[in-house]
Amino acid sequence: MKPDERLGLFRKYGMNPKRRWIVVGSTHPGEENIILDALDGVRKQFPSTAVLLCPRHPERFDEVAKLVKNAGFSLGRVSHGDQDPEVDVILLDRMGSLAEAYGLGDIAVVAGSFCDVGGHNLMEAAIHGIPVVFGPQMHNQREILRLFLTVRAGMQVEAAQLAETIIDLFQDDNLRQSQSERSLHVIRENRGSAERAIESIHGWMNCRQDS
Repeated sequence: MKPDERLGLFRKYGMNPKRRWIVVGSTHPGEENIILDALDGVRKQFPSTAVLLCPRHPERFDEVAKLVKNAGFSLGRVSHGDQDPEVDVILLDRMGSLAEAYGLGDIAVVAGSFCDVGGHNLMEAAIHGIPVVFGPQMHNQREILRLFLTVRAGMQVEAAQLAETIIDLFQDDNLRQSQSERSLHVIRENRGSAERAIESIHGWMNCRQDS
């Protein structure tokens, strides 16, 4: 993603590009609480950290918005337009935007992996060359998991380790850089899957432009 395109997306989603962003994709019931607990822990050391949060199913957008507010975090919603640039959590409540939104993160957390859903496609995040963190339950993504673990790409953690893992990535430039490089390595070595992911991104972008 070119710098001007990235800046344009920050503006589109109401995100302050000077902050540290964790992009969390495809959450399911119960996982938002895990993410918010982790955010609380991370912000004790990195107060400017914010989350762009995308639930898997659109019918849960309002439910998740209430959950975030009840947890004591300030909330913005992409669908509502302009918002406070210092908001804690922005809800990505627009379908077909997650694949490009991962590119705005300093770190990506791929959900569906902290519950019995069994994980989602890690390559959607890895294609942007950022560290990818995911949970222990990846039984529906076994081949992708194998590709990542073979080259030590991505960081598979328990829910209780999530905040600590993110803090480690923020504190250690070498760790963050090595994880970014390994994400790209997986993409380069598996071009067919990567190209399909790119085609999906372009398809979503074209659909939005036409709407």
